[in-house]
Amino acid sequence: MRILHFGKFFSLVIVLKLFACQSMMVGPPSGPMLAAETLQVSPRVVLAGKLNDSAMPALKAANALVIDLRHTPEGADDEARLMATNGITWINLPQGRETPMARDVQYLDDILNAWPGRNVVVHCATGNRAGKLWASWRMSRGETLEAPTAEVAPIVTMPAIKAAIDAPGSVQ
Repeated sequence: MRILHFGKFFSLVIVLKLFACQSMMVGPPSGPMLAAETLQVSPRVVLAGKLNDSAMPALKAANALVIDLRHTPEGADDEARLMATNGITWINLPQGRETPMARDVQYLDDILNAWPGRNVVVHCATGNRAGKLWASWRMSRGETLEAPTAEVAPIVTMPAIKAAIDAPGSVQ
């Protein structure tokens, strides 16, 4: 009987530890559970391609704010409904392949400043536009082209997007 009691106690401790770890998740979710393409660019920001259907639990556990750079025909409206249903903060900031507008870069800055401790997932269909916006944001903060370009290189694979980042004055 003591063994059974100890077993119940031990199980309770394990369950409590698992719950504590999940509820105290540090940093944004990343990796294949989130999207096929992911790149963590800061302790609280992940760039990603299209989010997987199974990403919801990880997004909720991380209390992530999701910034979707896709347009309506790419599925932005469907994702908005899914995020609302799951209680996840979702912002749509549609981007094309061209150089980001200064107002979009400023909007990203405003979001990051408005939620300073919040985990953020910036995503599009493949991660290319997310990388482009992130690199442009970093350059708008006074960084030279080399460091932001190198940082997003693993997720920015499309030549047109690379060219938009490398273009003189890459924030319009």
